[in-house]
Amino acid sequence: SSPFAKYAVTNYYPRSDRESREVKALLSRMELFKDTLGSVCGILNSAIDNLSRSITSHSRIVSAVARLPDDVLSEIFERCVPSHPDFQYPYRLTYLDVSHVCQKWRGAALNTPALW
Repeated sequence: SSPFAKYAVTNYYPRSDRESREVKALLSRMELFKDTLGSVCGILNSAIDNLSRSITSHSRIVSAVARLPDDVLSEIFERCVPSHPDFQYPYRLTYLDVSHVCQKWRGAALNTPALW
């Protein structure tokens, strides 16, 4: 806590050169502390981002979709392809769409002729 905190929201001004130097020294220490906290926050934010990416990549290992057999994936892919050219489907699934998800989906898509 600052000895000048009670004056911070008033019209108070230093009454002497000594007091003015004390306020300036305090301001300098506060700026240094703020910069240090900013650096620490940057380091912590970077660590949080790295941890978030790691959590995401590790959660893929145990995802249910990752454990689906290729024949089930192929069936899902086929059901997402319209059977008639005039069929209005909100999204037409193509080989390219699923082949860029992961290596497993690429293999299943390559073995699903209805996609291409």
